Amino acid sequence: MEIIELKDHPFFVGIQYHPEYLSRVLKPSPCFLGFVAASAGCLDEVLKEVKTPSAQSSGEGINGTNQASF
Repeated sequence: MEIIELKDHPFFVGIQYHPEYLSRVLKPSPCFLGFVAASAGCLDEVLKEVKTPSAQSSGEGINGTNQASF
């Protein structure tokens, strides 16, 4: 899996895997949730509202990226 992200852009993610296989109606893939929210102009609101315990404990960001510092 390879992922890139531009931190200063409202939504830019390049992925090389199939996150749609991870999406469920009530638990969308973080990549798709972020993409739809950015397209709708409400990414900031979604980022404030969506906080999953597994994402917080694992260091995973809302868009599925790893927030750990290297």
